Amino acid sequence: MHATTAPRDSLFSAFVPLLPLMAAVLAAFFAPGMALPVVPRHVHHTLGHGAVIVGLVMGAQFIAALLVGRVLAGSMVDGRGPKLAMRVGLLGISAVGGVYFASLAVIDRTTPSLLVLIGGRLLTGVAEALVITAALAWGIVRLGPEHSGKVIGWIGMALFAAYALGAPAGGAAYALFGFAGVAAATVLIPLVPLALLALLPGVAPSHAKRPPFYQVVGLVKLPGLALTLSSFGYAALNSFIVLLFVERGWGAAALAFTSLGAGFIVGRLLVGHWPHRHG
Repeated sequence: MHATTAPRDSLFSAFVPLLPLMAAVLAAFFAPGMALPVVPRHVHHTLGHGAVIVGLVMGAQFIAALLVGRVLAGSMVDGRGPKLAMRVGLLGISAVGGVYFASLAVIDRTTPSLLVLIGGRLLTGVAEALVITAALAWGIVRLGPEHSGKVIGWIGMALFAAYALGAPAGGAAYALFGFAGVAAATVLIPLVPLALLALLPGVAPSHAKRPPFYQVVGLVKLPGLALTLSSFGYAALNSFIVLLFVERGWGAAALAFTSLGAGFIVGRLLVGHWPHRHG
């Protein structure tokens, strides 16, 4: 498939070519966004566990993405193409909702329920890695590697828009229907983009020789370390800000995630073109 060349002048020149992928990412991450303000409260108040266990449950997603998801996603995108990887990721996110229901089935036994819930968070990390890696690779093919900064900018905005919109929706669903409402939405919502994907032409997998893993790590170790260190604060807020809101009686904790998503989008709009323009 030939890359679709977009004008080179601004970040907004890439909006229309990337719109289908942005819509798919928005729909895919909406359900995980719904879980952000809900899972810590469920673990703490319903299952009766403390802050350490809350951190373990929330962090399980990122551990799975790091150790399994990203490696699997890279291999699948390169070997089978991004369309298949995104389909598998969307189905994986939908399956997370089924795991949430399974945890509710044993809610009277808190330890088994917690372990099943952790399994759902692990699956979330793997599935999200497949979706976002596929979207980025697919976008770079559509626009060309010289526009990779724009692709990362717009796809990232779609992801954080999903968190910003999904968090209050999750809070509302939890208030009305409990954790089962979030589980049901997690099953159903990721299935919507599957119909959209059927309308998009696929991308042939890359047949280029893949460098060994250790060589890739060597190339990205410094920017990767910088990104890791800069993400510690995000991970801590992601895990515990809901409990802080509840403890202080501040009301809708989902506003914290909505504010974070809005700030991320504003930042990308203001400086998202810098990598393309300045390197």
